[in-house]
Amino acid sequence: MFSRTIQNYAEIKPNLLFRKAKMAKKSVEKYKAKKIEIPEIKGEALFGLHSVLEAIRSGKRDFHSIYLKKAIEKRADSDTRIREILEKIQELGIKMESLTDDQLDRLTEYQLHNGICMDASPLNFSNFETRNLSIFVDRVLDPGNLGAIGRSAWYFGADGICLVKGRGPKTITPSMIKSSCGALEHLPVQQFENFHEFRDSIKLNSGELVATCDPLAAEKAGITVKSLNEWKPKKTVGIVLGDEGVGISKEILHFCDTVISIAPIREHQSSVTSLNVSVVAGIRHAFYFTTFRYTTLLKIIQLMNIVQMEFEQEIFANSYLLVAMSAQVQTPQQVGVKVLMENINVKFILSIDETNVSQ
Repeated sequence: MFSRTIQNYAEIKPNLLFRKAKMAKKSVEKYKAKKIEIPEIKGEALFGLHSVLEAIRSGKRDFHSIYLKKAIEKRADSDTRIREILEKIQELGIKMESLTDDQLDRLTEYQLHNGICMDASPLNFSNFETRNLSIFVDRVLDPGNLGAIGRSAWYFGADGICLVKGRGPKTITPSMIKSSCGALEHLPVQQFENFHEFRDSIKLNSGELVATCDPLAAEKAGITVKSLNEWKPKKTVGIVLGDEGVGISKEILHFCDTVISIAPIREHQSSVTSLNVSVVAGIRHAFYFTTFRYTTLLKIIQLMNIVQMEFEQEIFANSYLLVAMSAQVQTPQQVGVKVLMENINVKFILSIDETNVSQ
């Protein structure tokens, strides 16, 4: 049953391969030449503890086999996640087999697999109804970014992620699932023929299309931007995110109702003038989430560059203030907001006390 070897793989991640070769005290070439037999995969190799667990919980895939390091089974008594996986695969009658670390490395193309890999059918794109918050990604291809966006979107209760065919990933890959901590096993990802279909779905609910853009890029495109604290989100919002290299296309920007810029605190001090697209997604999700979901909320003057804060009708100036607030929300998650004020120069830290992603 062990039939595939290294020649079946078009690409191996160079940095991880180098690390493995170094640990084996071999050159990369010699390590690559090492023949390691691995099982024939019927679907795709889904790897990582959370990826496999959330795939089983969501029930959206067919499962063929599961491959584990022997050490993983021994951890079942102390790790509830592993225990749940073992119980579920027994209930579902999924074939289980032990593999060596080298075999799992090769099977997952040298990804961080946590000692577990599932042979599962691919996760399909799926349609969803836009009600509150939807995310549109324009030409975002990096699986790490897409996974991180999916994790924030699921955590903050977004309806789903949308993209245009040919301007995004062709499939939902195991790397994206791993980067999302398994969230994309639950959150629907929908493909549209063009951006106007997504726009229409938002407008049907009297919603607003909101894009993020670098101030200089917006100026070149002739678009006026707002700061984050100037934005007053509607109940239905479509957030548009673009690739870090080229950003959102000008055509799509012009169809958005609002364009927002998140200003850096250390402006003009370096060439770092923008955020990773997944970080932008998290901030935007958080801002929308706190606006509509907090039962109690301190008035935040500006999310990333607060200059003063009003609390119980008083202004605290020339003093050190640490305000920690947690609020019970309508979903099981809790979000803690911590604001550190020093002589009115306030820096904002958004701290998320994460609960299990499947909640």
